[in-house]
Amino acid sequence: MQRTFRLTLVLLIGVAGFLMPAVASAQVSPIFSFGGTVITENFCIHGAINIIIKPAGFFPISYVWGPTTVSVPPAPLIHPGQQVLGLAAPIPILCIGFGLHPPVWAGFQVLYGGASSPLDVGLSSLGI
Repeated sequence: MQRTFRLTLVLLIGVAGFLMPAVASAQVSPIFSFGGTVITENFCIHGAINIIIKPAGFFPISYVWGPTTVSVPPAPLIHPGQQVLGLAAPIPILCIGFGLHPPVWAGFQVLYGGASSPLDVGLSSLGI
């Protein structure tokens, strides 16, 4: 019994010591930067936009551009093919789409974001 207790205690201290650097680094910077080309955009019922971008890495990542996102320029004019960059929170949030059986996307919340050439959104459909 005492041997099991000592073994458990040593194991817990070892695991805590192993995880300590990860916990400390997570507390230093709770936000992370992102950037890439927008692949798709999905509109949500709560006024947010779910975007999936292709970063410089290997796989696409989903982000949610919400009403509280500080945007440069002020409106989140996002469309596929556009370049975006910004800061995101490490906690995923849900984005619920429209319809009878609405799709649900999860993505990291964009806290501060910017996009390339936002003025061409919608103008190409007018022939301008």
